[in-house]
Amino acid sequence: IRCYEEARKISAALGQESMLMTTEANLSVLHAKRGDPSAADAACRRVLAHEPLWGSARTRFLRLPATGVTSLLLGRYSAAIESLRAAVEIGSELKDSHTLAFDLIYLAECHLHRGEIKASLAALERARTIEPSPRPIRPMAEARRALACALRGERIPADGIKAALATTGVRYIDACNRLLLGWAARLGGSGDPREWLEAARSFFAAALKPAGEIHAELELTALDLDQGKRAEAGSRLRAIERRFKCGSGPLAHSMLSARLLALKARFLLEEGGSLPQVISTLVEAESYLIGRRLRDLETSVRVLRRRIEEARLEVQELD
Repeated sequence: IRCYEEARKISAALGQESMLMTTEANLSVLHAKRGDPSAADAACRRVLAHEPLWGSARTRFLRLPATGVTSLLLGRYSAAIESLRAAVEIGSELKDSHTLAFDLIYLAECHLHRGEIKASLAALERARTIEPSPRPIRPMAEARRALACALRGERIPADGIKAALATTGVRYIDACNRLLLGWAARLGGSGDPREWLEAARSFFAAALKPAGEIHAELELTALDLDQGKRAEAGSRLRAIERRFKCGSGPLAHSMLSARLLALKARFLLEEGGSLPQVISTLVEAESYLIGRRLRDLETSVRVLRRRIEEARLEVQELD
């Protein structure tokens, strides 16, 4: 980030508007990865301020993927889809197959988070057919295809797992692939979710990418609860809450805050916590879902609601 900030100053001093716009676009993505939404948004606003001076299709094509990926990283999936769809359209016109392939992968990921499996698979299939294909594209596509299979209740093909685990040459992308593959495996697919999730968590922690670290930690928490390891799950939840606050910093990401609180409600319920506390925690989780479509989380919350109602009825019978 320091290097890009310096490049921004130099570009501004030299009047290099196109380079300045590209630098700002890259900064928005980097700030989003670091869990700083205010800085990411500020960079995006500066990009938009320069665009009227460079309103060509090529300039928009440079800007749209960056704003799309920034929105994806911040959990703003509707905005990300809008930007990435526009980027895909322009990329097709410009025949820029390299950038187009990545835009399709990220578009597919946005659809996955919204539970739009058919749209996600269509974007992945289109990315698969692009030639020449950049090296990271197949592993990225297969990791997201694995999650699509798991969300549909299907088994993940062994060859897909192998392809998803292939080294891309970019460690951040490798960690993201392992996070998505671990998530898929936890939902009932093949393989060892703990190994992949721990590898992703370790990388994101070392690379100071808190949103990725939190997501991996939450998937490990869910895995602990699935396996009856409540003490471990509780430790993970408390560690996250000591470091971060829901609604701010990396937890301004609505999916992460909702997932954290839903898992906390589940933990409290399974630990025998008071029902009012469980219910209030779940209500707070639901507040992050208002106006958003996060299908897997909505399903988890509905299941938890039913469990709470069953527990309430049991208490009434005992009384």
